[in-house]
Amino acid sequence: MPDKYASRTLREIIRVVASRFISMALIIILVIAAVAVTTYLAPKWYRSEVELHAKPSGVTNPLEYEPTSTRDEVSLFVRTQRQIIMSDYVLASALMRLAERPSSKRPSKAPSKQAWYANEKIGDYVSANGKFMRQVRKRVSVVTPGGPDATFTQTFKIRVDWPEQREEAERLGVSPTVLAARRANELAQNITDAYLMRYTQLEVQATKQAEQFLQQKVLVAAEASRNLASTALQDFIASNLKGDLLHVINMVGKGGGGIETGVASLARQTRGTLAKIEEQLATTVALRSTIENELKRQNVLDLVVPDAVLKSNPPIVKLHERIVLLKLQLNELTPKYTDDHQELRYLKAELLEAYNDLRDHLNKHRTRLDQEVFVLRARGAVLSERLNQDQMVLDELAQKVAAYQRLQSDVNMTQTIYEEEKKRVVSAATAAGLADKHVLVSVLDAPSKPSASDPRRPIMWLNLLIAAIGGVILALSYAFLSDYFDHTVKSIDDAERHLGVPVLVSVPKLGGRIVRTR
Repeated sequence: MPDKYASRTLREIIRVVASRFISMALIIILVIAAVAVTTYLAPKWYRSEVELHAKPSGVTNPLEYEPTSTRDEVSLFVRTQRQIIMSDYVLASALMRLAERPSSKRPSKAPSKQAWYANEKIGDYVSANGKFMRQVRKRVSVVTPGGPDATFTQTFKIRVDWPEQREEAERLGVSPTVLAARRANELAQNITDAYLMRYTQLEVQATKQAEQFLQQKVLVAAEASRNLASTALQDFIASNLKGDLLHVINMVGKGGGGIETGVASLARQTRGTLAKIEEQLATTVALRSTIENELKRQNVLDLVVPDAVLKSNPPIVKLHERIVLLKLQLNELTPKYTDDHQELRYLKAELLEAYNDLRDHLNKHRTRLDQEVFVLRARGAVLSERLNQDQMVLDELAQKVAAYQRLQSDVNMTQTIYEEEKKRVVSAATAAGLADKHVLVSVLDAPSKPSASDPRRPIMWLNLLIAAIGGVILALSYAFLSDYFDHTVKSIDDAERHLGVPVLVSVPKLGGRIVRTR
């Protein structure tokens, strides 16, 4: 039935739903019941919140040119406190305190400073309970009124979510919901106490470091080093920075660029000319050696003229052409006549004379090559001497550039050190100014105590609503899928569609439902 759902009428949809209404209702009821049971049996979560207020001290930094605004100060403070609250030290201290008092009674007073734990004990607890710490960190959050990114606020909340722990509750003999609500409240209080203690410790440490730092006066030493390096650089510039050195230093400062100036440009040109001369000298020496080997042949008729000579010596070219013509004539007459034939003797004599002339010309060409080799070597020696002198200048120039770069690097390094030390002095001076008057943090409200009968999640009515919607969708899907795979004729419309003829009359089933009448 490929077109079964293509032209579905409202009457057929009603028929499909009505024919499977009981099954659909059963599906919806089962889904809702399953979700209700699951929600009822699921662990319940409880939330406790404590609200804190941070009041800036109003003390300004005496080393800053402009006073820090209240907005920036409070924003920085809130971001810093979020990191402190979520640190391993605070969370581990709160959990260790929670583990020490599993009973239902809380101490009426906050723990004293001596009651908290050493760093070594905190580290051992974090190492042994890493997975549990990650779970707890997901349950704790620091909330500001405008959201996690809105740090310009003087109030913030520490929020703790805690689930039911049924095995723990059974061991202690209390209700799981009551224990979970109590643990959320206790952990919120412990985190608040640990945070205030940790904040005080950090403020005291910062104050001590600031006092020690200011006593050492490292900023004065850093400034003296910077001035000394700057003076050395200025003296070097005054005595050396001129001519080619100025151009090279400018190129170094601009990242090079591939531009050569002064002596460097002349040295590059000299190297190019010297390379061409050396190449020409090698070619000339090789050609002279080849000619000399040819002149050493015992039989003059075995002379071979190098191609390079043929390209550059016109008389030898003419002699070579004459020799080729004489050889062609000899080759043509030799098969016809004997060696005593007068014309053959004349051609051989003329060919021998031509080869002798060729030897003379090759000898003269060798002499010219000797002169050329001498001239090239003399030019090469002059250029080599000039290049050596230029290279000495370049080496001296490179040493001066390296010295300039070293001095400039010293200036940059001492300037960086001075800036860092200045920042530390600024921070230290601010901390020293706040030593007697910290940013005041106070608890506005005690940690909220969640009711055991009012868990934060799961929310029963919301889960039932979602289950009802999902059950309806699942029931409708079941109804139409089952109808799609049912190939029986169930109505007048099915009969007309499959038989291709109209139904004139129908007899309804007694006591049954009438589908359609005509």
